[in-house]
Amino acid sequence: REPGVATRVLSPFDLILTTSNHVEELQLLAPEAAQKLVGVIVSPTQATLIALARLGNNCRAGVLHQSERFFSIIRGWLQKSGFQGEVLGFNISGNQVEELADFVAGRSVLIVPPGYAAQLQSGQLKVLNRFRLDGGQLIDFEYQIERGSLLHLEELIRRLLKTRK
Repeated sequence: REPGVATRVLSPFDLILTTSNHVEELQLLAPEAAQKLVGVIVSPTQATLIALARLGNNCRAGVLHQSERFFSIIRGWLQKSGFQGEVLGFNISGNQVEELADFVAGRSVLIVPPGYAAQLQSGQLKVLNRFRLDGGQLIDFEYQIERGSLLHLEELIRRLLKTRK
């Protein structure tokens, strides 16, 4: 989060994509790159929304997360889907294998962030594999760029390519 480092990392790029929620944060970290920043709006994929909508209200959902913000976003989407069951979060940042095992033992479904498997220690992965083998459901909470943001991005790339010729 050091401003100089962010500027050095981002300086070679002509266009820097981030979610609209993170534009201000990146502007503060790398003010020299602010004109290259493009905020895009993301939303859950159709498959994610369908999986959330299918959850029964007697379901005990768990959310694996690394930030309270992600957990809050998931809770919001669960509410929008009409889900009224129990939702608890578990921060997967540490290697708390026993705590994770206790957590998943009380859940019937786990909602996980994109690429979660790469973020877990082997003991944590074993716990989740056991959860699935025992009949637990995993829902990958995947995002996609909204159509309007994608069209805007395509136009920016077209302009950028024209100035390069």
